[in-house]
Amino acid sequence: MRDKGLDYFENSRRAVDIQRSYAEENPNNFRGYGPLSWGVSASDGPGPATKTVDNVDRAFWMYVARGVPDGPDDGTLSPGAVAASVPFAPELVMTRFASWFARIPNCAANTACAPA
Repeated sequence: MRDKGLDYFENSRRAVDIQRSYAEENPNNFRGYGPLSWGVSASDGPGPATKTVDNVDRAFWMYVARGVPDGPDDGTLSPGAVAASVPFAPELVMTRFASWFARIPNCAANTACAPA
C-alpha cells in the first residue's frame, strides 16, 4: 500500500468514496441506493429468500461478506458500515445519516430498517 503512496487512513477514505460512487451508479438497480444511501458491508440480510422486487426476481442472503464494486451485493445496506466510516469521511457519513433519518423517522429505533 505504501508503495502506491497510501496509508490505512487514505485507503479507508477512498473505500468510503467507492461505496458512495457505487451506490450512486447503482449497477443492479436496487431500490434505495444513491449518493445519500450507501453502506454495503458484511452484515445480516433479509434472506435466505428469493423475492420479486420491482418485477425482478432477487436473491437475498443471510449473513454474508457483501462488498463493492465486485460483490456480492443483494441490495442490503448496513448502517454499521456507514457509522464505522466517520473517522475517514465525516462529511459523507453525516450527510448520509441525516438523509436516512429524515426519510425514515423511526429508523434509529429499528435495527432492520431500509430506505424505501
